[in-house]
Amino acid sequence: MVLITAILLATSILIDGPASASCPTAVTGILTASPLTFVQPISVDFSALQIGANDEFVTMTIISNQSWTITVQDVADNNGYLTKWNGINYYDAVHLSIPLQLMAEGGYLNSPSDPTETAPANYVVNLADKTQILANGIPAGQADDGTGESRTIDYHQQVLSSDSLLSSQFSYNTVIAFTCTLSY
Repeated sequence: MVLITAILLATSILIDGPASASCPTAVTGILTASPLTFVQPISVDFSALQIGANDEFVTMTIISNQSWTITVQDVADNNGYLTKWNGINYYDAVHLSIPLQLMAEGGYLNSPSDPTETAPANYVVNLADKTQILANGIPAGQADDGTGESRTIDYHQQVLSSDSLLSSQFSYNTVIAFTCTLSY
């Protein structure tokens, strides 16, 4: 019988206490800038260039929760021209008549629900000029699943009938640097 009394006494203590208790818990968080991830376009091989327009399409991907800018520059110092090349050296006197153009496509556009939001820009870049902006992006263009934003790049090379044919040990070549930076 004592055992039963002790159980009832314990139950009595619980019943006599408060029916509920609250304790405030603070929840804080800081959104920090995520590291910038840039997957640049792959190398392009036009293979057999034809007279007229030649286009190759590739993709670049940017992952960032901040605004960004991509610039391009011909780092082979060919002024944007596909130039005669033997795999080691350039022969500056022989190049295609028209410089290579790059065009960025896609990306986030202004939402009708928020027309004040700054839209990203895609540009047509003539590589005969120095470093140029190819594309800009904003955080709203990023996928919510963390995969970022992809843009298509069109490498556009116009070939004229007056452009020189090359023997098999040569090709037309240049090297382009893509640089992605955060633009605060």
